[in-house]
Amino acid sequence: MNLLSYAPEWVVLNFLGPATLREKASKKSKLNMPTSPDFDHTFQQLKDIFEPYRSRLVVSADNNSLFTLEVDHVMKNKSRLYFGGVRKGKAYVSFHLMPVYACPEVKSQISPELKKRMQR
Repeated sequence: MNLLSYAPEWVVLNFLGPATLREKASKKSKLNMPTSPDFDHTFQQLKDIFEPYRSRLVVSADNNSLFTLEVDHVMKNKSRLYFGGVRKGKAYVSFHLMPVYACPEVKSQISPELKKRMQR
């Protein structure tokens, strides 16, 4: 089972926050954006997606607004390779998964709706 299968699509789509400031200003977004208290719950849900991989990766940050995992491989610049993480901001909760950008087979499993919300 791959990492993306642990992430319910509605969790990622509904809780990432507005894609652009224009969407926020016009309130024409079709997604129901949660209020700030929902961000704590969403952050924990997205963090739980990474939990099965915690023992095989290096946890570089783990607090109430940031959780990051790195690969246990030190690159030439003497830092570890970033694998993914969850970040809670003032107006959004973001989920980062670097294999999506490096592995076409992972990216091919993402729905078109979620692909529209991805940063390129």
